Amino acid sequence: MCNKGFKTFLAGLVLAFVFEAQSNAQSSPSRPGDQSDSLSAAIAANSLIDREMKSEQRIEMLWSKYFDIQIQMLDVQARIEDLDNRLAPENIQRALWYVGSARPMDEWRAALRTKLEADKERATKVMEMLTATRDRLEAAIHDAEAERERSRQRSGSPE
Repeated sequence: MCNKGFKTFLAGLVLAFVFEAQSNAQSSPSRPGDQSDSLSAAIAANSLIDREMKSEQRIEMLWSKYFDIQIQMLDVQARIEDLDNRLAPENIQRALWYVGSARPMDEWRAALRTKLEADKERATKVMEMLTATRDRLEAAIHDAEAERERSRQRSGSPE
């Protein structure tokens, strides 16, 4: 939706330049100052368009990263829930049903519990890092959208 408004604005800007160029060509010979004024206006408009396109691309890239982080968070959350389930005493016992060893079963259970708890701790740390990254991305998206809005207000262009 935002791209549609931007494309409409860009198309209008191009048409305005085309009509301006045609009217200048049909009018009486222009002064050299008029040509340089319209050239500098065209350069300024192109610069504005470039900045807006870069702003749009940056926002899209930030949103893409944000959604990637969200997906990673869902995966890590599922891993944490799986580890919580596997840490239940009856599930630890069930995981060791077919283990035959001279080693006592209590040692096996303790070793498995320690391994699962370490895995859960690592997954929790990853989740904390992903949460911090997501928060930074949210702030960056907010800043980029605010900058885009300020730029649009300066240029006087609609959405």
